[in-house]
Amino acid sequence: MEGVLRQSGGSPDIRNKIAGLERQEQVLAQMLGDGYLDPAFYIPEKNRIQAEREEFEAALDASSGGFSMQEYAEKTREIITSLNHSTELMGGRDETLFAEIVEKVIVDSRTEVRFCLANGLCIKEEVEVS
Repeated sequence: MEGVLRQSGGSPDIRNKIAGLERQEQVLAQMLGDGYLDPAFYIPEKNRIQAEREEFEAALDASSGGFSMQEYAEKTREIITSLNHSTELMGGRDETLFAEIVEKVIVDSRTEVRFCLANGLCIKEEVEVS
């Protein structure tokens, strides 16, 4: 099985898009300030960029289960604490530990399963079909 660690919803991509939109806003403001851009063009373009950024930010919140960064960090600490206090080896079958860490399991296809952890992180696993 191949483990691919990533945040559900492709949030690194969403963060990159948000950063790109923020750079666009900065360039527009600089061009306006330098006199290269007419305010009649600047205002609707800035509004468009802000609306698009807000959509991506809402998608980012949804993909992280609505957790703030502080909540995400706290839930991650809780998972680490549970793992550190476990007497079972990672290969063992401790159902209590599993239930504390894994919030839900999503079967995407016959060969792909996602384990969504309590901190909002999802681990995608490929399953060999016999």
